[in-house]
Amino acid sequence: MPKARSILALGLILASALCCAVPVLAQESDGSPGEILRNSQHTRELLNSRAARLVTSAGPDPDTVWFGHSYTNHFNASTNYWNLWTGVNRPGTNDSNNAIWDWDHSTGFGAFTGDSLAGWWPIRRAYSITGGLTLTDDQRPWWAHDMGNVGNYVINAGLKRTFGVVGYWHHDAGSAVGTGVTWSPLAGSKSAWCGLRQHGDNSIKDAVTGNPYNQTVLEYQNESGGTLAQ
Repeated sequence: MPKARSILALGLILASALCCAVPVLAQESDGSPGEILRNSQHTRELLNSRAARLVTSAGPDPDTVWFGHSYTNHFNASTNYWNLWTGVNRPGTNDSNNAIWDWDHSTGFGAFTGDSLAGWWPIRRAYSITGGLTLTDDQRPWWAHDMGNVGNYVINAGLKRTFGVVGYWHHDAGSAVGTGVTWSPLAGSKSAWCGLRQHGDNSIKDAVTGNPYNQTVLEYQNESGGTLAQ
């Protein structure tokens, strides 16, 4: 009788273990499932489900939208001076929906039509590669171009546009306005100063160009930015 009870108890334990058993894959080490074997039907169903989720963009815009100088005139002197728009890019065509900088079209500059640069500024870069040569100054003019006038940059394109100022000398209120300037005027409210304020300080502006006397006018000096002159 005791032997029969022991056999019955052992059977119940085995049955309980089988009911609670969880299948474990050979690749499983951290509790996450391993690789799943897929046949061709599974693969086809997976591809079809992905394709079904592909859609086109809503609205009139194409799937790929370009932003640039528009072939159609959207000029507005106060809100869209350089005639920028969104559209397509079809090189070699005169598509009215093109919105790219190709420098071949000057559409939409109002009274200033003809600026083939479309608002861009050409910057002369300093050529500093020696190529192992040791030459005198008169034999390497590409190293000797004048960088000092970058702050007076201007383009002759039917209108004067510039990131520069007429000259660095100007009347300035010093520490009375703006930030970063520590000196006070010698007399009165302003003094003559040959210098530039720090980046973002727009407190003193050139009356001719409208640009502030700050680091921005030397932004392209040697392509490494300007420094605060005090």
